[in-house]
Amino acid sequence: MIRQFGRERAPMDTDWMRAYSSNGRELEEGYSWPEVQRLRRANSQADFDRIADDIAKGRERKAIYMNGGGQGISIFAHVLDPVVWLALAALLSASMVAVRARRRLRVPVGN
Repeated sequence: MIRQFGRERAPMDTDWMRAYSSNGRELEEGYSWPEVQRLRRANSQADFDRIADDIAKGRERKAIYMNGGGQGISIFAHVLDPVVWLALAALLSASMVAVRARRRLRVPVGN
C-alpha cells in the first residue's frame, strides 16, 4: 500500500489509448484474465510498462515460492496451525495420563 502512494500516475495519453484499443489482443497475449484487467487500467505506455513489470516480478516471486524458496514459510505456517497444536496437546495429555497410571500401579521401570 505504501508503494502505491509513492508511484506517480502517468497522465492519460490518448494516442496510446487508441493504439492499445486497436492492438490490445497482441499486447495482452500471454497474460491471465486478472493480469489483463490490471493492464487495461494503464493510461500510457510508461504506465503499461510499469504494470507489466509488476506482473513479471509477481510471477517471479510466485515461481520462487512454488519451487521451494517458500518451504521455510510453509513449515512456519504449519507450526502455527491450530490443528498441530491440538495434536501436540493430545499427545502431551496422553503421556501425562500414562505417567500417572504407571505411578498408581507402581510398575517397575525395568520391566
